[in-house]
Order: sequence, then C-alpha cells, then structure tokens
Amino acid sequence: MTAETFALAIGLLAGAAIGSIVTGLGVMR
Repeated sequence: MTAETFALAIGLLAGAAIGSIVTGLGVMR
C-alpha cells in the first residue's frame, strides 16, 4: 500500500465518519 492510497483511504473513512455524525445530529434535532 502506497502513501497516496493510505491517505485516500483515511480521507474516505473521515468523510464517512463526518457524514454519519452530521446525519446523526440532523436526526436528533
């Protein structure tokens, strides 16, 4: 695994996590 692939994977995971948090907050409100 190259550094670029690793960075891309982290970016996707971070995006998914942020999306889940935003969706959760939206549902809670």
